[in-house]
Amino acid sequence: MPPPELRLVWPAAYTENGWYGIPVNANDDNGSTKTNGIPANRDFDPDLRDLPTDDPDIIKVTFTNSFPAGGRYELSVTESGGGSVSLWQDPNHRNYMFESWTENEYSDKFFYVEGTHESSGFNDLTIKLTYWRWENDQDPPWADADVSVTPLAGLGALPPAGPKLRFVNGTDGVEGLSASPSANTQGITLTAVMDRSFLAGHPVFVQNVVGLENGDLGTYYGETPVAAC
Repeated sequence: MPPPELRLVWPAAYTENGWYGIPVNANDDNGSTKTNGIPANRDFDPDLRDLPTDDPDIIKVTFTNSFPAGGRYELSVTESGGGSVSLWQDPNHRNYMFESWTENEYSDKFFYVEGTHESSGFNDLTIKLTYWRWENDQDPPWADADVSVTPLAGLGALPPAGPKLRFVNGTDGVEGLSASPSANTQGITLTAVMDRSFLAGHPVFVQNVVGLENGDLGTYYGETPVAAC
């Protein structure tokens, strides 16, 4: 007879090449108003409770336990990066999952996991289930899963292509400065990679210039900026 065992069973649909993933629940299944495609309330909003239908992005995780009944479970999440999750008893935002319980208090062998912020690296979350067989158990059995909340986006180095600044007219600052070594050369190159496992749709990289400051306090030759940063 095999020895008793406590196991977490991650759903196969969210398992890839030996790692466990969960999508960030940032879409708009709740039907809130969108502005420029951005929902007023993303699905992970903790104020959204008692959803009328199951949220498909709240993932069911089961566990098995062949140790004798009568003990106490403890469930915890350890965060080591940017990823975060919420744990629920249901996929409807009705009841948060217990942190500690007996089978008399909660008899189901499952709970639900919701991604609330994407991970900053692989496996930056650990979900751990411990079974205390008796009071002051010195060696309680436990099972855990290292988890990533997708999408995962990583930015590469941003190396300058050459000298940081040059005169636009090649002589002086009358026509301003440019942060590139020549007129036809990019001043900086951005490289990035994204893993969108377990997510529908297609990723889009958006590069927005959100501010421009000419010099520490702004430096001009007449009305022409001659220092840029």
